[in-house]
Amino acid sequence: MFDVVVPGTGPVVTRADLEAFKSKIDSLVSRATALVKEGVPEDRLMGQLKTDDLGWRLNITGDRLDRFYAELSGTK
Repeated sequence: MFDVVVPGTGPVVTRADLEAFKSKIDSLVSRATALVKEGVPEDRLMGQLKTDDLGWRLNITGDRLDRFYAELSGTK
């Protein structure tokens, strides 16, 4: 087990910080996957993806959005 995370860039964080970040990532992916499964098209995904409660304002566009959507839809 570990108590501290020392990343290659950015600040040192605690295990609790890392677990909180992972929880946010899991929530984001779960929400985005649900939208894709509901049939939300790629060009509307970011507008419908709720992230305000996570403290994030995402602006994923272009190739990154293409890859994100493809991964979520299982077409990568």
